[in-house]
Amino acid sequence: MELALRSVEKSPTETETFKLNDIMVVIQGVLGSLETKIEMVSVEVTLVSVNLCNMSAWLKEVEDSLQA
Repeated sequence: MELALRSVEKSPTETETFKLNDIMVVIQGVLGSLETKIEMVSVEVTLVSVNLCNMSAWLKEVEDSLQA
């Protein structure tokens, strides 16, 4: 019974701590990568939006010139 209590109460070993730290570093890296990709997609969507606005303005000019 005493042995079972000791195993429950023991603190993590150095190896276990390093493994947890490694896992945290990997998770942080993945989250950072996702954040970067989301920002890139946001910039691309903004560029598409600007291009569509420019195209809309150009089409309006073409329409106006055809009606003139």
